[in-house]
Amino acid sequence: MPSNNSKGNILIVDDPPENLRLLVGVLNEKGYQTRPGSQGKLALSAAQLNPPDLILLYILVQTTFTVLLPTNLKPNDS
Repeated sequence: MPSNNSKGNILIVDDPPENLRLLVGVLNEKGYQTRPGSQGKLALSAAQLNPPDLILLYILVQTTFTVLLPTNLKPNDS
């Protein structure tokens, strides 16, 4: 849930730190709260614990993890 001054919470996942810095800088300037990460599995855990409003995920190579990611992000019906 965004704070009163935030337009929304965005989880950003990308490997190169310079990409993360650029995206975080631009989005923070525009009023978004950002949560950067460089590892997909850790980002999945973070998204499940505290769901963001949007996930920006860079996928270079399709793996089993990236194919199953949308399924793993679905709300748990238990």
